[in-house]
Amino acid sequence: NEIALLSSHPSVCFWGYIVEEKEEEPKLRVQCFGNFEVFWKNKPVVFQLSKAKELFAYLVHRKGSSVSMAELAAVLFEDKEDGLSVQSQIRNLVASMRKTFSSLGCPDLFNKSRGYISIKTDLINCDYYSFMNGDSDAINEYSGEYMAQYSWAEFTVGYLEGVVNREI
Repeated sequence: NEIALLSSHPSVCFWGYIVEEKEEEPKLRVQCFGNFEVFWKNKPVVFQLSKAKELFAYLVHRKGSSVSMAELAAVLFEDKEDGLSVQSQIRNLVASMRKTFSSLGCPDLFNKSRGYISIKTDLINCDYYSFMNGDSDAINEYSGEYMAQYSWAEFTVGYLEGVVNREI
């Protein structure tokens, strides 16, 4: 009979074979509760443009759904009429956001097709997503604020409060 050998070495000896332990790829950590923040390797991600950070927040909020450039214009520039200037600003924000994540080594974080963009939700660790999946730690982390710096996120607070109250 063969027996499994255990080792304190980073490699695991199993049934006579050396198997390298696969290190989990680091994920972006996204904090939606309280103020929206993004962390890479436990350090805050610095966005060159604050609107690019808000754009990323909105994509996280949409949970992987494709968002049109027109919708982004309406959300990010609610006080401006959608025209060539706003469309140009949206394109610049998308480019800035993508450049930020490419510089971190996350160039494949987005799905982009003509006129639409979304995020690949499986590449981020997000308190909001954990909450929505019923994770009790995430539900306990929620303290009544969701992306507090963005007015478009206010409506989600009521929904999250309802979920918390059902859990109690």
